[in-house]
Amino acid sequence: MSGSDRPKRSRKSAEERRVEIARAALDLLGDVPVAELSTRRVARHVGVTQPALFKHFRSRESILLAVLSLVRSELQGLIHAELAQALPPRQALGSLLSSFGDFVQQRPGVPRLLFHELSRQRTEAGKKPGPLAAPLRHLGSMQRALLGEFVRLARQRQELPAELDVEAAAEQLLAGIRGYILAWQFAESTRPLRELFLRALDEAWAAWEQGVPCGEGGESEEPSEELQTLLRLDARPLIGRGEDPLEEVLRLLHLLAPTGAVQLLAPFRPTPLITLLESRGFLVTVSELGKGDWELILRGEAAPEILDYRDLAAPEPLNRVLLARAQLRPGEVLLARLPRRPELLLQRLSEFGDLWNALLLDDGSCLLHLTVQES
Repeated sequence: MSGSDRPKRSRKSAEERRVEIARAALDLLGDVPVAELSTRRVARHVGVTQPALFKHFRSRESILLAVLSLVRSELQGLIHAELAQALPPRQALGSLLSSFGDFVQQRPGVPRLLFHELSRQRTEAGKKPGPLAAPLRHLGSMQRALLGEFVRLARQRQELPAELDVEAAAEQLLAGIRGYILAWQFAESTRPLRELFLRALDEAWAAWEQGVPCGEGGESEEPSEELQTLLRLDARPLIGRGEDPLEEVLRLLHLLAPTGAVQLLAPFRPTPLITLLESRGFLVTVSELGKGDWELILRGEAAPEILDYRDLAAPEPLNRVLLARAQLRPGEVLLARLPRRPELLLQRLSEFGDLWNALLLDDGSCLLHLTVQES
């Protein structure tokens, strides 16, 4: 066979190679302690030289961060698939924990990395947190918030007592799961983790039905604050500190008027959150901003489509809004995104006696919520 007849080997992209290295490190963590994981060992496992490995990762810590990013991405896919089933809360928790048990059993390096970092934090209390602390906290916070949301839904459906403390209940279940993982690893058991996780759920649910742990009374279905038409949440600092934004997102949505909208900024596409919100009747528009950041516009179930006039030059956005307003009846709502805060337009709307709210966004554009008072 001549050289020209030989099949060409496709070269992996830099991103494909990074994922391959992260998977190799995760595989190794199933067999070796975290402290013994080295760049040399990872390179040998992948089948490349150490200098070749350094083209993609400059240190052991950067490899571990890539491992956590990979785990988060795969967990998001798992959670997305579970939420898409739209099961009742008790059944949804059982299905989620079964899938999570399989996930951990197939990736024993995940809990090994988690418990190593928790142990390091205890022995080095008072020292500056390491680079793995924030992403590991975020993984735990994400799990806690998701479990808490199912508990909250079960309480709203009166499947659990109104006095049940949702956050404490979620923490109780998560602690039970971690306890079973630790015992499973220590005993080197071959028992399916899904069985142990379902046992943890049965134990927790039995306590929850008795109102344990108990809070100071259930949350009111009615918001204590006035409903808002436009809200904004930048989740990037929260996630950077290792916190999951789900609870804060749900708090804001509890304050959102049915015709209102929320802008949410995140450092990655939060697929499970999108699925959860859509299952609860919210309308979600997703846009990639670049540099890894994403924008979500969340609208209430009665909110109209957002008219996007950002690319139009003045005075066209003003004219378009006034034309759209002329088609509305009193009490109807218009949502528009404009290239900047439209001072002249807002003055005209005030002269009409309309109710409006304008929210200035990070890119300099402005989100407008308008309720027509007179035709």
